[in-house]
Amino acid sequence: MIEFIGKFDEKVSQNLNKHTMRKMWWLYLIASVVFILGGILGVVYPEDSSDLIMGIVLIAFGVLFTPLSWLLTYFIQHKMNKTMPL
Repeated sequence: MIEFIGKFDEKVSQNLNKHTMRKMWWLYLIASVVFILGGILGVVYPEDSSDLIMGIVLIAFGVLFTPLSWLLTYFIQHKMNKTMPL
């Protein structure tokens, strides 16, 4: 009996992730726009001082949403690839 010990091909999973991200770009765009619009509404029409802070946070999160999602996906997939058997 022959036992082969190897590692999962990381390039395959990276290509799949890139393909999925490119295919779902519109979903990331909609989510970012919703966060940014919510932040703008909070800044323009504040009911109290906490709405201004929340508006700024939502705008910043909306701008950083897509890059953070891509980085988080990359790091989670990289960690899973290390533990996956062939």
